[in-house]
Amino acid sequence: MAAMFGNSYSVTFTTPITALGTWQVIPSTQLANAILEFGRLVGSIDVAANTSGGQLDLALQTSYNKGVAGSWKDVARINSIANSAAAISWGFVLTRGGSGSATAPLTINPTDVPTILVNVMSGQSLGDSIRVQVMPGAATTVGVSVTFAFVASP
Repeated sequence: MAAMFGNSYSVTFTTPITALGTWQVIPSTQLANAILEFGRLVGSIDVAANTSGGQLDLALQTSYNKGVAGSWKDVARINSIANSAAAISWGFVLTRGGSGSATAPLTINPTDVPTILVNVMSGQSLGDSIRVQVMPGAATTVGVSVTFAFVASP
């Protein structure tokens, strides 16, 4: 019988209250060149009630080049979370092209800045790295607690 292995990861962070209206990498979620040996990630992004004063956007990105600058590509974008919205969780499954691809190539961001549409996921686009970016809205005055967690398997 073959040995099974995997890895789990979880981090909770508070969204920034500076550089409002711009995408920002959450350093504790950036796992550069850390998931290459895994072909599947199953996880969640859990967001506490948004009492920040502004809208909140979150995007999940992967890299195909060990996380070097300029190599991050969008794989998912969460619905924009309005101020005063209740706590919410999103689940995701990312694989490395296990069952083929769409009939046409997906249009993805040319730079590290997320451009993926809201509530879209490219689930078969897993690279060798993963990270979360957030964009706090212009009226934000307080950070929001977010937990990013996943289990990685071959």
